[in-house]
Amino acid sequence: MIITEVILPGQIKSFLEVPRIIYKNDPHWVCPLEMETERIFNPSRNKLFRNGNARRWILTSDDNKLIGRIAAFYNNDLAKANTQPTGGIGWFECINDQEAANLLFDTAKKWLSS
Repeated sequence: MIITEVILPGQIKSFLEVPRIIYKNDPHWVCPLEMETERIFNPSRNKLFRNGNARRWILTSDDNKLIGRIAAFYNNDLAKANTQPTGGIGWFECINDQEAANLLFDTAKKWLSS
């Protein structure tokens, strides 16, 4: 498995594509609007990131198939409001594979801890 930080436009497209792959057979799943997702990660549109940061990752299998994604984020003002500096993790989607899920969460946790 290969975990990649989302930086390039093609990687952003892959990040947005992951839930379509994961939930393609779920008749109850409704695809979020890509524009809305991207606004969340845009510091000029999301005031919480003006004094904070966010990172996104995609996970691919060894044969280059998208199998997961995750994001981690923090806001310095909110993080320091707690005794324990606090960030968040979201946009988690993953195939049914514990090793893949662990890799995604461990990557986000490591970034937040740093």
